[in-house]
Amino acid sequence: MAFDELKSFQETGSFLYRHPLIVRFSLRAELLDLKRRDPESFLNKFADARDNVKRYKSFLNSKTRTDEQKALDRENLKKHEGRVDIFADILKEE
Repeated sequence: MAFDELKSFQETGSFLYRHPLIVRFSLRAELLDLKRRDPESFLNKFADARDNVKRYKSFLNSKTRTDEQKALDRENLKKHEGRVDIFADILKEE
């Protein structure tokens, strides 16, 4: 995956944004810019990310969800927990 990212950057000058590190750094830069431009929107997105974590944890505890749905819920939970971590890191920097 990392090799594909580097190859794409070398050939086209842009990343594919599939490798988790590239996605994380690009999201972080985007959120830092948002925090600088519109702090209220930044905090609203942070609250949304925390709410999404709660929602997917609730879905995982639900007995009515199928195994396929729970697998997707685990992926989404992991994604949103990563976003919350990025928000928390940005806020701790101040």
